[in-house]
Amino acid sequence: MKTLLVYYSYTGNTKMVAEHLQSKLNCDILRLEPQTPYSDDYNSVVSQGQEEVNSGFTPKLQNLDVNLDDYDIVILGSPIWWYTFSPVMRSFLTFNNLNDKKIYAFFTNGGYGLGHSLSDLNEFGLEVTDYLEVPFEGKEMQMSYQEIDDFASKIK
Repeated sequence: MKTLLVYYSYTGNTKMVAEHLQSKLNCDILRLEPQTPYSDDYNSVVSQGQEEVNSGFTPKLQNLDVNLDDYDIVILGSPIWWYTFSPVMRSFLTFNNLNDKKIYAFFTNGGYGLGHSLSDLNEFGLEVTDYLEVPFEGKEMQMSYQEIDDFASKIK
């Protein structure tokens, strides 16, 4: 079974986890990027993110150079923005059908939990096989790499 890890990262925390998982799983990886990048000003993005989450906004994404039909397993990785996954991930899920895939997910957050991100995935008809919450304080991950490795072993 072929695996694709799809992620979005604003601050680099989700990217760090995604790249670690990719190294453990030896899977393909796809970084999602909005066509219009978010500001470098974190506080502006926090406000913008709240508006986008509340309105269900789906930003246009840069072209995805991947054929999802080639994959059986998809791992979704996103930071938590206002108690759910990022609007960039919402765009990907809105415009790509993953219903025939085995889904795993990981979410990075600033210590406020997963919110309703798992139930929001259900809106897309996705049943998550397993998930991992990776809390951060700033750039400091608040769990061990072994816990990420344990998650990877469940996917293998």
